[in-house]
Amino acid sequence: MRCALLLEDHNAFRESLAFLLSHEGNIEMVAQASSIEEAQAIVLKDPNHIDVVVTELVLADGSAQEFLESLRQADADVSVLVLTVIRDCDSHDMALELGAAEVMTKDAPLEQIVATIKKLGGD
Repeated sequence: MRCALLLEDHNAFRESLAFLLSHEGNIEMVAQASSIEEAQAIVLKDPNHIDVVVTELVLADGSAQEFLESLRQADADVSVLVLTVIRDCDSHDMALELGAAEVMTKDAPLEQIVATIKKLGGD
């Protein structure tokens, strides 16, 4: 079972995606966060409990860059999937350089998102 945290500041999208992912085999949605601060507290409290974080690139309280840097500084062993509406290749490259394992756009097929989360979680 892959334990996932969903960091998304748009409630309807976060709740819908969490619901869909929770009904997929081998993915357990252990937490949802609407802010970087909330996600950092969850991951850093018990970094071994989260296998995969799914995050938007731009959030109301900052950017995934800030979140990725905090994970790197804490030496957290967690894979990060950036799931974003932003299509700018430079932004995607920046996220990958900062430690994101994968970057996808939100219009990707659900099957592809699920497969990526399972892959990043070690499936």
